[in-house]
Amino acid sequence: ARIVFLTRRKMPESGAKIPKDTTITISVEAEDEDGKVDEVRLFLDNSGITEIKDFPFNHEWNLTNVSIGSHTLKARAFDNEGAYREDTLQISIGNVPVA
Repeated sequence: ARIVFLTRRKMPESGAKIPKDTTITISVEAEDEDGKVDEVRLFLDNSGITEIKDFPFNHEWNLTNVSIGSHTLKARAFDNEGAYREDTLQISIGNVPVA
């Protein structure tokens, strides 16, 4: 099965500078062409943030405990057959330029 990421609605643009101690909404839109998306997992610098098992795939993420600096945010969507696809973007916490 193939999973297709459609958009990053409400997700920061790649290279976004996000103030520390804020909460952002991460919203992943994914579809499976021959089945269904069962789960989306979110990662920051390859460490798990959360697993979202229900549509819509949204997560309110509080950045209080995230270190200032550049980070990689990754969304990995799994379909009902265990296949997955992921997408990444670079963000900067604390108004520090993205590396």
